Amino acid sequence: MFRRLIQAMNFLCAQPEWDGKTLVVYGSSQGGFQAFAAAGLDERVTFFAAGVPAGCDHTGMEVNRVAGWPKFPMVDKTGGKNTKALEASRYFDAVNFAARTKAKAGIVTVGFIDTTCPPTSVYAAYNALPLQNKSIYNDIPSGHSNSPQAVKAMTDAAVAQLKAGKE
Repeated sequence: MFRRLIQAMNFLCAQPEWDGKTLVVYGSSQGGFQAFAAAGLDERVTFFAAGVPAGCDHTGMEVNRVAGWPKFPMVDKTGGKNTKALEASRYFDAVNFAARTKAKAGIVTVGFIDTTCPPTSVYAAYNALPLQNKSIYNDIPSGHSNSPQAVKAMTDAAVAQLKAGKE
């Protein structure tokens, strides 16, 4: 999946219409996870929007938090901690990608009653972002979906970033 992201961005950036400086990635759920991954893997990404992102905080159980989807089993057959699985999961955690991003800005949405991607997992990734210009839309009455207000917040943030890049 991550390799496919890089290939897609390579394709887009090879098009004559590309301005050579603006690359926006935008998605929700697994697409939000992919937005984090794309922003963390490719320094050409200038802005990303991640709605109710999956793939966050795989190792949350280490500090008594519920991990986001896909909620990898981090215990072995005896019920003990699977240290190898925990360590391996860090490589493909949105928290890891968040920390690596070189994007100028980003927005994340979080549903406060989301049991697929719990708020604590989303906040773990958001808090790892080194961005000066970042925001989170707290979609308090929402589960694992983006309300019209959350979609508007993501769209408005992306448009504002595009307009700022044109100035």
